[in-house]
Amino acid sequence: VVLAMAAAVTVLGLTGATLNAMVLAGLALAVAVVVDDAVAGTYAVRRCLEGNQRANVSETDDDIVAAATLGTRAPLAHATVVVVMAVLPIVVLKGESGAFLPALAASYAVAVVASMGVGLVLAPALARTIMPGVRVARADAPVVRAARRRYDQAVAHVLLRPGRPYTASAL
Repeated sequence: VVLAMAAAVTVLGLTGATLNAMVLAGLALAVAVVVDDAVAGTYAVRRCLEGNQRANVSETDDDIVAAATLGTRAPLAHATVVVVMAVLPIVVLKGESGAFLPALAASYAVAVVASMGVGLVLAPALARTIMPGVRVARADAPVVRAARRRYDQAVAHVLLRPGRPYTASAL
């Protein structure tokens, strides 16, 4: 997230944009997209590494990280195009709005594209470096195991006797 925002600020600086309130607002709006991008990529890599461990597949971790990254980046690339196209009409605004909002739209679009670039280039290397030991799954805490047991019992009870929940929901 920090790398994507730093890359966006660097690109904006190279294009001559100043860090005014509208540019900062655009970057703030882009934080949600950037964080989602980072979480989706990291989750996909971790899930694939753990799945490979459980399946005892002979693929190397590098191949798994590459496959997971490419598997998530294709849909995210389409989403990035859609998000950038959604803010394009703001760039051609006229009048008072046209004086302020294009800086917001440009900073937002640059941050989203920078996030895509960081996610495609740096995230796999960081995932490979940070998550090489994703080999042991943690056991649930005793409280979680007890809650899961009670939940399973309650669901089994409702599935065996669905009349009461149906009656309660009808009232």
